Amino acid sequence: MTQFLLEAHKVQKSYVSSIYRNNVHAIREVSFGLQNGERLGIVGESGSGKTTLCKLLVRLEKPTSGKIFYDNIDITDLPEKKLDFLRKNVQIIFQNSMNAMNPKHTIGAIIEEPMQIQTKLSASDRYKKNQKLLQDVGLQQEIYERYPHELSGGQRQRVAIARALSLEPKILICDEPVTSLDVSMKAQILNLLLDLQQNYNLSMIFVSHDLDVVTAMSTKIAVMHSGTICEIISSYEIFSKAQHPYTKLLIATLMEFKQTTITNCLEKQKVKEYSTIKGCTFYNYCSIHQEQCKMVKPELREIAPDHWCACHLL
Repeated sequence: MTQFLLEAHKVQKSYVSSIYRNNVHAIREVSFGLQNGERLGIVGESGSGKTTLCKLLVRLEKPTSGKIFYDNIDITDLPEKKLDFLRKNVQIIFQNSMNAMNPKHTIGAIIEEPMQIQTKLSASDRYKKNQKLLQDVGLQQEIYERYPHELSGGQRQRVAIARALSLEPKILICDEPVTSLDVSMKAQILNLLLDLQQNYNLSMIFVSHDLDVVTAMSTKIAVMHSGTICEIISSYEIFSKAQHPYTKLLIATLMEFKQTTITNCLEKQKVKEYSTIKGCTFYNYCSIHQEQCKMVKPELREIAPDHWCACHLL
């Protein structure tokens, strides 16, 4: 039986909507596992539930139903005061690093704050570790005394990475960490993350709406649509062996085929995701759907070795 370091089992998250007067299902019975040392990519359009899922995995929010396990420990309903071990071992990097930093604190204080809370290191030991972290993420030591507003976007993202690594976590979750960066800086941060993943022996979850980036950063990819995972496949096989109609649509978008039709389709889907969906969330836009797809939610099942797909017709 496969052992997972982090596992979600039929996790669901719903919010009460005052606009639509019903529950909005942001996450719908999501199940997957992250193995030790694995790089898992999560890809999907904006609004597919990627960030909500990340928040659930680090327990910034509690799921409505389902279970989340870290190292075989059920963390789903643990009170905040008993989550210290999770805070130490599972760290997250958000898209907008500026919003995640106190503008009144120096970079040194920002990086050292988790160590002050979670470790018993002395001030001198924290300083030494801080300097090593700055070096590991490619920043000059003079950054230590600066403030967030004095840094570029790429530098702030490196600081966010250094802070996440300060507790020597086992899992690093990267939620669209390079979306706001220019092309050259994006490449530098991606390469840095890959190097750090090896050097720190990290398991990684990399989240993005860019299939090309996710493919480069992961060994396995989970494709999300309207709060569900519709396919899990090796990153080496996604372009040649993807089976789910939505995954094929994402690939077609990347290849710039039928761009207008695809864009219109995805825009319309934003309205649909707030409605009550009983069956497949991609039903209205699938070219091969049948009547059962409308009423019965397809289960994620293994259709080939290490290839999982949620489709009645596969």
